[in-house]
Amino acid sequence: HLSTDQVYGGSKAFSTEDDAAAPVNEYGRQKLESEALVAEVWPEGRWLALRSSIIYGAMPPAPLAKTPFVQFVDRLLGSGDPGSFFTDEWRCPVYVVDPGSFFTD
Repeated sequence: HLSTDQVYGGSKAFSTEDDAAAPVNEYGRQKLESEALVAEVWPEGRWLALRSSIIYGAMPPAPLAKTPFVQFVDRLLGSGDPGSFFTDEWRCPVYVVDPGSFFTD
């Protein structure tokens, strides 16, 4: 199940699967709820939740409502315009092909 790191409270730099969930926003709450639904359907040990952070890769073939993070940073840096980012956040970008291998191998 593709989930998100936003199911964690964000009070520490690196969360692990043993940390209690404390969603930081509605997206995190919905993803945590979907994990619970998957757990109801599949027996223990027969499913996993990939709580990824920033997934990057080539632009998708269909337009997105929001620019993907890596493309946003690339555009901002290329423009020379000033930008601001969070300074209290640690993220671990994941190449889009890598999580896919969990589901195809």
